[in-house]
Amino acid sequence: MERGTSLDESNAEEMSIHLAIQQKDESTPIGFEIDTTRGIIKSERKTMVLLTIPPRGSPAAVDDSEHTEWVTLEATKPRVFNVPGFPKPVPKPNANAPVYEVRTTPEMGMGVFATRNIKAGELIFAERPLLVVPINANMLELNVQPTMGLYGQYEQILEASVSRMSEVNQVAFRALMNSHTEDGSGLLTGIVRTNGYGEESVYDGPGTKAADLASCYSFVGNVASRINHSCVGNVYRGFDKAAFAFTFKALVNIRAGEQLLHPYCETHASVARRRSQLDSYGFVCGCHVCANATPASDKFREVYTKRTSEFKARSWASVNGVDESWPNDRELKELEKFREITVKERLHNRPSYRHVLSALVLGYSKRGMFSKFQEVANAVKKNETLFEKLF
Repeated sequence: MERGTSLDESNAEEMSIHLAIQQKDESTPIGFEIDTTRGIIKSERKTMVLLTIPPRGSPAAVDDSEHTEWVTLEATKPRVFNVPGFPKPVPKPNANAPVYEVRTTPEMGMGVFATRNIKAGELIFAERPLLVVPINANMLELNVQPTMGLYGQYEQILEASVSRMSEVNQVAFRALMNSHTEDGSGLLTGIVRTNGYGEESVYDGPGTKAADLASCYSFVGNVASRINHSCVGNVYRGFDKAAFAFTFKALVNIRAGEQLLHPYCETHASVARRRSQLDSYGFVCGCHVCANATPASDKFREVYTKRTSEFKARSWASVNGVDESWPNDRELKELEKFREITVKERLHNRPSYRHVLSALVLGYSKRGMFSKFQEVANAVKKNETLFEKLF
């Protein structure tokens, strides 16, 4: 699951100038001091810290499996540690026993399956990641020349981090899938690249949000890494920063025995782009939208976000007297068609769909079309209720 993880070599020459000092031994990257007892990775330009979250012995962890190893800049640490309530315990589902199981699938390796019916919006499970590292290896400022050198030295940073894990977490981490066995990645680097989720709420740099994905972090979970891909996912992944934990909730009603699925790629992209993003995993997605993709459906997906934003803006303008004529009869028919295709393309289980519904409610209310108004108003309420549970 290379979900946003990247190793960019574009600045390797510049870094080699900044960090041109001799390597002390084969276990330490050039220009770095790694002290796992003090939890420090130090270069000439940056000091990074190796953090265990929550600290050993904290009541926020019920056992050794509920600890995360985090490689981060000292300056980024407060972005998590200053969150109100941190560190709080991992959220627990309202169930006496797990509502999922991890087992082998015929064609997808390990997978996660529902053991009972799960309602949309219900928390399926939450877990702290095993490991959190910078998405972009260049942030570590390794002194490298070729790509193999970058991967090799990044591997040593990961070895230092994994060695700090509890035994149960080390076993779980090393058992994860590695789809990067022939590109120069070490074992641990391959596992991170295969299974890491890019998380934009934890990032380096100033500002109230991440400048780009490269400034964010890659989160490698245990059960989370066993969730297989579909462009039509049935689970929603969130992140509870105060608990420093993934949360996985049902995006739709899920039946007992059904596999939990989550997209590894941009779902708004064309089928060709989605397949390109999935190449490194060694499979071709055969989900409903991929199997039935057409040039028209590709175009629809590519403009979906822009169009729903336009609907939001025009609805506001109409309600506030800026453009009371919207939507006219032609535009209302276009909205109805847009909704129809949205459902066909399985894009209706996302927050932006409410802008389509709200525009239709506006159009029907202006024309006194009560039955259609009521049907869409109910859909709006259902959509809002779901996303209140998810977020």
